[in-house]
Amino acid sequence: MKDLTSTTATRRTLYGHLDRLNVPGLYRTFDFPSPDATSPQRDSTTIAPQALFLMNHPFSIECARRLVRRPDVVAEKDVAAKVTRLYRILYGRCPKAAELRLAEEYLGGGGDAAWERYGQGLLMANEFVFVD
Repeated sequence: MKDLTSTTATRRTLYGHLDRLNVPGLYRTFDFPSPDATSPQRDSTTIAPQALFLMNHPFSIECARRLVRRPDVVAEKDVAAKVTRLYRILYGRCPKAAELRLAEEYLGGGGDAAWERYGQGLLMANEFVFVD
């Protein structure tokens, strides 16, 4: 079995089984290629429904909710420490001064809903999708 920890993949993704005779309609939202043909390289496309799906789908919202409710995130008491913890979890780095300042302005008096929206924003960022 291949050791997945040593992979050199530069993109995070989810994998699942696909029945070529019954491709879900949702896949069209993400410009899914035909499973009947092979392609040496996937075309790069971004269309508005992709972003709208990720912003509004219950799966994305639940991921953000669970992210900000992780025990290690909840244990942090001040905004800066909590934001730093989220950046370490998602991006493997500390937030830059400007990122931290923006987060503190946005989250200053916000409750759980603001934290969930902020977590969703971090999950939707290109930095989370692509590994540099």
